[in-house]
Amino acid sequence: MKKFSKRFLSILTALAMIYTIFLSPVSEIVGFAGESVKAGAVTKIEKVTIGSFVCNILLDGTLAIKEYLGWEADVVIPSEMNGMIVKKISDSAFRDNRKIETIDIPLTVQQIEPRAFLGCENLKSVKIPDGIERISWATFADCQNLKSVYLPDSICEIGKEAFRACFALEEINLPQNLSSIGESAFLSCTSLPNVVLPDKLESLGYMSFYNCSSFTDIVIPQNTTAIGEGAFQNCKLLKSITLPDSLTYIPGSVFQDCVSLTNIELPEQINYIGDEAFYGCANLEAINLPEQVVHIDEDAFYGCVNLETINLPTKLTTIGAGAFKECSSLNNIIIPEAVEKISDNTFQGCNNTNIITILTKSLITDYSIGFDNARKKNDNLLIKCVKNSYAVQYAEKFGFNYEIITENSVLDNSSDSVANVNSKTDNSYTESNTGNQENGQNTEPSNQSPLIPVAVATSIIAVGAITAGIIIKIKKH
Repeated sequence: MKKFSKRFLSILTALAMIYTIFLSPVSEIVGFAGESVKAGAVTKIEKVTIGSFVCNILLDGTLAIKEYLGWEADVVIPSEMNGMIVKKISDSAFRDNRKIETIDIPLTVQQIEPRAFLGCENLKSVKIPDGIERISWATFADCQNLKSVYLPDSICEIGKEAFRACFALEEINLPQNLSSIGESAFLSCTSLPNVVLPDKLESLGYMSFYNCSSFTDIVIPQNTTAIGEGAFQNCKLLKSITLPDSLTYIPGSVFQDCVSLTNIELPEQINYIGDEAFYGCANLEAINLPEQVVHIDEDAFYGCVNLETINLPTKLTTIGAGAFKECSSLNNIIIPEAVEKISDNTFQGCNNTNIITILTKSLITDYSIGFDNARKKNDNLLIKCVKNSYAVQYAEKFGFNYEIITENSVLDNSSDSVANVNSKTDNSYTESNTGNQENGQNTEPSNQSPLIPVAVATSIIAVGAITAGIIIKIKKH
């Protein structure tokens, strides 16, 4: 009886297994990663070798190329083998094949999986058939001699690292339906000349064109709303770039070390400059920051040694540490009243700055203004600042010449004039001081002439004599 029971249980178990394998719906079949495959999905059920190709037969009766065993230089993938249509090229199918120079992919192929041709270092050209919608992750990465790529209009996405380190790539068309270029997609494609970005492009990924050192000018379409950090970093020949009006921020490191960039026009809606955005742009001479900018991040313009002028918008609240460090040609800086803090090394190494106007009363970190990297003081610096501000304390602490200005003054940042247009001219004045770090003592008012031209001063006195008294106080500290 016990034997019969055991045999009966074994039969039931076998029947249950047969039911699971053959009678269950496709939706219950478990895929490679242990996840249930939905009804109608394709997954490998059998591996076969046909000629030089190792293939997986899919549930719909089509083939996925899993591996190539041949050593031919010019490879032609058949559209059909043993009566089965070739539908897919699987992950790493041709990976690290050093013999292939050309590959002919049939129109029947609808999907090319990640790393399919990774490291095919002698592959020279490839044409992607129509119907494929995505170039997957690292599909052609490290194909060092790949020179020419044709992409069909069906492509809407180029994935992460898709053409990374294709050093010889000189020709590629970017289809009109392309909406996304992924992270590091063209990283170090050093031979790639200017590319035409399609109008439908919405996003450029992190470091997408990093070190594309042959770029000279780029136009980013108006539909592009997202640009990743470092997207054009180290594009050393890039001289001109056009940004879309819809852009609201400049990402970190986006133009870092673009040493040929001389000028750039920022869209009016920009409100944020990311860290190291223009770091090392040694030939950038001028930049106009839109009025909406409220934040300049750390090291944003570090090392822009030829930058001579920059306007800081009145709404600006944050200037990050080292933002203008080593901008050795920068002069006549005006820091707006809204700035909340002047951080570490903000203007360190700006050795040509002889006048800096500080309208904010906020904290100034030691050695952030008027010193080089070795903390050698710029004795020619004049700090123009408002009363009862940290700027006054800073100037006195480090012995800089400084000049008190009224908060409502209209400033002409030349070395010989301060124009004052207060409504109550009889109460307005300019005070000129010299900080003395050694003794910290004030001297009595002197008979030294004010810092305005003599003819202007004479006219002011004449008008004042007729209308109202004008008091100009000159003090020397």
